[in-house]
Amino acid sequence: MSEGGVILQSDGDIFFRCGVDNEFIEFISDLIEYGLSQYAVRYNDEDGFLLYQDYRQDQALLKILENPKHNQLGTYYKNGNMYIFAGLKKDVSVQEHLNYKNKFIDNSTFQWESVAKISAKEEHIQQKSKQAFVFVRKVESENGITLPFTFVGTGQLHNPRKDATTNGSILYDIRMDSPISDELMEDFKWTA
Repeated sequence: MSEGGVILQSDGDIFFRCGVDNEFIEFISDLIEYGLSQYAVRYNDEDGFLLYQDYRQDQALLKILENPKHNQLGTYYKNGNMYIFAGLKKDVSVQEHLNYKNKFIDNSTFQWESVAKISAKEEHIQQKSKQAFVFVRKVESENGITLPFTFVGTGQLHNPRKDATTNGSILYDIRMDSPISDELMEDFKWTA
């Protein structure tokens, strides 16, 4: 190595040789600062869910310390919170009573339909929940691949409408704590 210079190498192969000057040090400092700021933005809450990130249902259950094998339900309750896994469009082969009326009403409101024939106990838990963590996917599978859910944020349940359904479920409006981005809203639109 020459005096005042740096040789960058990998597995014994020299990629390039450069001199160490103020411009080089400033470049490396900026690069490191940028990487650290991106890391902080993306992973600032390592215990929580990352907004607009994709999660398989078993991954989300592991994150809240629930058994990932019990992932046949679309709603989970833990520590006064609800975790909702909602599909926007069911497969045409799905029975009508399982074809829920989940949809975005606007950027700040998600309409969610509870399970059919909801029990009084579960209804009470829903009505008393502190916060709903909302995971959404447009369709269950595409080209034979099961798609993950996108975490769209947290919100509170409002406006329960039991008489709006015929299968014994309840329709809720979930007022999101943060509005959904226009790009995501566009992606989640469903046209038949």
